[in-house]
Amino acid sequence: MVKASECRVVSGYGKWLVLVLSMTIPLVAVAEPPTLSGGVTSRYSDNVTRVPDGAQDDVETRTTLSFAHQTDPGACNARTRAEFGYGVWSDDTFEPELYSELDFLGDCSVTDNIRWELSDYLRDVVQDGRNVDTPDNRTRKNIFRTGPVLTVRLSQVDRLEISAQYENTEFEENSEIDSERLLGSAWVTRSFSPSTDLGVRFLADRAELETGEEIDRDTASLTFRKAWSATQIQGALGFTEYESRFMDQVLESDAIVGNFTLERDVSASTVAFLSATHELTDQTSDIDVRIGDITINLREQVGVEVTTIRAGMRTVYSDRSNMELALFSNRTEYLQSAEEEDGRGADFRYRLPVVSRLDGLLGARVERRSFQPEDRDDTLVNVHVGLSYQATRKLDLVGRVGRSSRDSNVPTTEYEDNWFELGLNYRFL
Repeated sequence: MVKASECRVVSGYGKWLVLVLSMTIPLVAVAEPPTLSGGVTSRYSDNVTRVPDGAQDDVETRTTLSFAHQTDPGACNARTRAEFGYGVWSDDTFEPELYSELDFLGDCSVTDNIRWELSDYLRDVVQDGRNVDTPDNRTRKNIFRTGPVLTVRLSQVDRLEISAQYENTEFEENSEIDSERLLGSAWVTRSFSPSTDLGVRFLADRAELETGEEIDRDTASLTFRKAWSATQIQGALGFTEYESRFMDQVLESDAIVGNFTLERDVSASTVAFLSATHELTDQTSDIDVRIGDITINLREQVGVEVTTIRAGMRTVYSDRSNMELALFSNRTEYLQSAEEEDGRGADFRYRLPVVSRLDGLLGARVERRSFQPEDRDDTLVNVHVGLSYQATRKLDLVGRVGRSSRDSNVPTTEYEDNWFELGLNYRFL
């Protein structure tokens, strides 16, 4: 039986899903048709609860449905990517689980200078990175945002953009803290050339949590963009003031903040990339959606300073094989406690054609995590190998075998998990 909390989330998010579909369906009959696929995967694990002793094995069978679509440019534009799944365990180790992931971004022109934007992001997120990644340590996070954007041409090279948006963040579990916020921004940019922009941006963020806590965040930053024939960079550098108020408690903080991205075409087949972010925010913001390498501890009080760096390369070879290697480092500091979390590691993916319609798969991720003030150090290793076979133009068969483990100076947190899975995926559209 599905958990009651899952029913609450589905009905709560249903109103946004209806709105997403209503904006997407009229735009389906365009040059780029949507894609729709479904699949079934069975995965055996010899330690599904990921415990150091008394391991329990089980098989999860998961059914998924995926949809993707991007409209052609027009008065209304929409980009949708969604995947929903439902998993059951043979021995009922966990209750049936609903999996969901949704990215939607849409806008419509109201006048020549005003457009209305709407976005919705839905993710299954880990509640506490100190604990193992199992269904009992996950929750569903939905971020809905909408509002108008006014764009004014001040001159042939200067542009002013003013936006006002409402944002709502909801979690599946009642124990998590939901929030509502209003965001206002003013952004002036000057184009020195078709490939060079500089600007100044001011952002005001006013959030109210369901606990009654209020958060004010004001940021002023310089923005930049530059493109060469083989290299593109963009980013921002600024200053944030942060204040939270709850009953008679006031927390104030400030920080130099910014972000930077770089992509360079090293060759016709290889792209190198670098991204970095330093941000002062709270747990109900969208930072963990925008940056996939971090886990925000939802059990902590609000107020978090996040630093992330990711660098690597992507290569597509002439034989259709492809490879991606990334190195990453991140730090999360919680403002209302002495807790700090650091993570650093490497991520590797490789796909190699073996024979016609049969590809080999290889993946590995190694991460070193440290937690303060516990003085705890963990090493997480995930590796897998597999095969993917294109049985027909629309049907793929996939098999993988892998191992996940955590070594730690706290023995009660260690585990080893050996697994294998078999699945099929059918493309309806």
